[in-house]
Amino acid sequence: MGGFRPVGAALTGQPPVGAAPMLALAAGIFAATIALLALVVARVPHPHPRPLALRSLLVVGGRPPISAPAVLLYIDRRCSHCRTAAARLDSVGRATGARAVLVAGEPRDSADALAHYGAALGLHATLALDTGHVLARAAAIEAVPVLVAVDRAGAATLTYGVPRSPAVAALLRP
Repeated sequence: MGGFRPVGAALTGQPPVGAAPMLALAAGIFAATIALLALVVARVPHPHPRPLALRSLLVVGGRPPISAPAVLLYIDRRCSHCRTAAARLDSVGRATGARAVLVAGEPRDSADALAHYGAALGLHATLALDTGHVLARAAAIEAVPVLVAVDRAGAATLTYGVPRSPAVAALLRP
């Protein structure tokens, strides 16, 4: 039985390579691929519960303080994805009855600016400011938009991106 010939072997005159070295090479490549995938998966952020101090948020417009369960969307008012996410959050909040809260926390944000933003988008969601970045630090928020679902027990789960109704509903189930 003949062996495998490396690419370009006919040009260089190299003898055929046996099956054992080729299988060993394939096994090594496979093991390295699995190790690399394990490293990548370990570095990908996964939603996980984090305790949050919801009372640290400054509620705009005289609404009551925020308590669990609630769905918070941390945004930047200049972000176009955040506008889309805010509209979806508002519709999910109305459809499910969950308390939908839009949270802004940039230094330039004020109660008036956030109220104007909510009115311009026609939102019914509660508006809140994270003026001291208390929520952002506690939740390790690194980008916007980020959905923070707080269940009845007060455990919070972060999901980056634009919220969708099934995701919100699943996070709020007891």
